Amino acid sequence: MPQVDSNVVGKALRQIADCKSLGDVSKVLGEIREAYGISNIVYHAAYVPAEQLRNPILLSTFDDAWMRAYQERNYFTIDPVVVRGAKSRLPFEWSQFEHRTKTLHHQLRSARLYKDATHGLTIPICGTSGERALFTITSSARRLEWIERRLTYLRDFHCLAFFVHDRVATISQWRTRPFRDLSRRERQCLQLVAHGMAPKVIAGTIKVSESAVRLYMRSAREKLACMTTNQAIARSIELGLITGSGA
Repeated sequence: MPQVDSNVVGKALRQIADCKSLGDVSKVLGEIREAYGISNIVYHAAYVPAEQLRNPILLSTFDDAWMRAYQERNYFTIDPVVVRGAKSRLPFEWSQFEHRTKTLHHQLRSARLYKDATHGLTIPICGTSGERALFTITSSARRLEWIERRLTYLRDFHCLAFFVHDRVATISQWRTRPFRDLSRRERQCLQLVAHGMAPKVIAGTIKVSESAVRLYMRSAREKLACMTTNQAIARSIELGLITGSGA
């Protein structure tokens, strides 16, 4: 494992800032991988409200054939990194995963999700326009080497992850497209519905008419581009606008 120069982060930040395309970002990720002597880096935009799409962007230092197979087979649905990342706001190491079932373990081995990855660190990203992304590094280092470097990785890649995300958002123009945030009342009504309250009860709780509650719910659904209230609740939780019923 090479010794990381103290100027590597500054150099990487300048390179990222100069990127004009997603291809440029991928190239810089490769250079960062080489500088740190790790196995691979993955940037995954999991949800972007302006795109109304799931998994719109996946940049990786893995080979192209591997990435095509991952996307074509929709391994997003079984990859424990993606599943855990959708629920977490804090960085996590792959060693924290619970024991996987034999079926899932077989699927992951078939998908080669852990190719050259003895260790992994994933940093969840919550963007300013409601987008969610994951930044992951993998390493084939020995355990003691990983332990020695993990705090440096956590510090450096936490900074790099958000900088990469911001550059990707700028290149993709997510933040120049209209995104209608929910009003305080709309969030409040969705939150109370998520906790099991009926519109009539919500009306009495927040001191408005029942028709006003239904109007807030309808406008929230329209802003979130959802057909049903359940869809609006799920999307609001995903965007961090409200908390789940168990919170």
